[in-house]
Amino acid sequence: MSSSTVMEPAGSSSAALFNDTLFRGGACLVCRRKKIKCDGRRPFCEACERTGYQDDCQYDDGRHKSRNQQLAEQIAVLENRIQTLESTRQQASTQPGFPNQDDELTVEQLQFQSSLPEFMHHRFQLCPMMSFYSGFQAPSPTLHNVIRTIAPFFRPGLNGSSNPSSALRSLSMALANGENIVDTITSTSILALYLYMNGRRVEGQYHTSAAVALVFSSQLHQISPQVPIERVTGMALFWQVFYLDRCWSTVIGRAPGFEEGDNPQKFITTPFPGDNRSNRSGSLVRQLIENPSLFPSNNIESLMIKSAIVFEQSAQFSNVTSGSTNPPDWNQYFKLQAAVEHLLPTVPPLGNTSNTDLRIPVIYTLLHTATIYIYHPFVANDRNLQLLSLDAARSILGVIRAIRSSRYQFLDPILTFCWKVTAEIFIREKILAVGSSVPDQEVIVQGLQDEVHVVVTALRKLSLIFPVADAILRQVEGQIESSAS
Repeated sequence: MSSSTVMEPAGSSSAALFNDTLFRGGACLVCRRKKIKCDGRRPFCEACERTGYQDDCQYDDGRHKSRNQQLAEQIAVLENRIQTLESTRQQASTQPGFPNQDDELTVEQLQFQSSLPEFMHHRFQLCPMMSFYSGFQAPSPTLHNVIRTIAPFFRPGLNGSSNPSSALRSLSMALANGENIVDTITSTSILALYLYMNGRRVEGQYHTSAAVALVFSSQLHQISPQVPIERVTGMALFWQVFYLDRCWSTVIGRAPGFEEGDNPQKFITTPFPGDNRSNRSGSLVRQLIENPSLFPSNNIESLMIKSAIVFEQSAQFSNVTSGSTNPPDWNQYFKLQAAVEHLLPTVPPLGNTSNTDLRIPVIYTLLHTATIYIYHPFVANDRNLQLLSLDAARSILGVIRAIRSSRYQFLDPILTFCWKVTAEIFIREKILAVGSSVPDQEVIVQGLQDEVHVVVTALRKLSLIFPVADAILRQVEGQIESSAS
């Protein structure tokens, strides 16, 4: 039986945890670390639920594990499995008794030939750092299956099935069969995104964690720029998985897989795309927040990675600050604010043509959403920051208006969640305007309603493509309905 929402009855052995005063040591580890009051509720306390830390809420009684701890144990099992498969993959390819699949291969090849063009149309969306990868033309069996799975999702008339079960099965045997590790990691990251866009968050996170584990085991996070040209693919692959991990861990409220901590073996030193300097030391992620001017490379791939870093760090700052009674980390506040201000002018102009690189709207949206996150803990008490937050939402609205309807099918599904944040800003401002007595109140309220409508219309368009957008759309519509009552 699932324990995700079941509370322990008052007569249980832990009933004392629900009293106003907890026994010493009864608070969860998150509340202890933040030094805030904890009600000791299971499976997660009220403070963690309110601040979005349900997955980290854990007690040191030896019985209750947080969702993140459970996932960490699953990842450990996965890493052990990877080591086992790597040690046996050489023997597996020579094992006798494997069935002859020549007949099926012919059918698969025909499906692949019809699927590849559609997949390549979406490669900037599915793997924005690996769009140049030549392996798509002659893929390993696993990547072959992934391509045949993805294409019918975007073009249902294609011969094949968008059910990922076959691709998932082949992925589990990829290492044992001695397949190309680059193809294996690429397949894993694409499948993770495919699961996310279909609203299958737990499976998406599992495969993201698998991709992260493979990257670490392959040392792709610490590639020197002074390497043979073939390692350029490895660098791009690392940043592909990093981008996926940073963006989606943020929107589902989990800690990123690429958490460096103080372990030098986990420091990310692989250069940003276009940055070939060899004198870097320490964590590039930390250095970017400390001083973004150290990294002048501003190609599209590099900007996507940097915007994802600032996006995740800003969301983390917002969550920690909003859920704590301690003074804000003003040093981090100003660093994040400066990083956004440094990066925004370096992004190429957002055109309104069919040739616009659709990764550019993503960069702008991530950075403006980061701004909203940075100001969020303070807007209730600071009218100036409230207005700056509204300006950021209107900047995202400008991005939405610049995207042609015919190009929605090529958008990064991460925009769904950023647009939800945008809609919430306009809903907030509308509630405040209705309750105020400002001049031209009706005009202001109507203008905010129109702005919300633009975001909702955009979400409706995305919901026709991505199932996850449909769920977000219903949440936003529910908030609009509640604000009207």
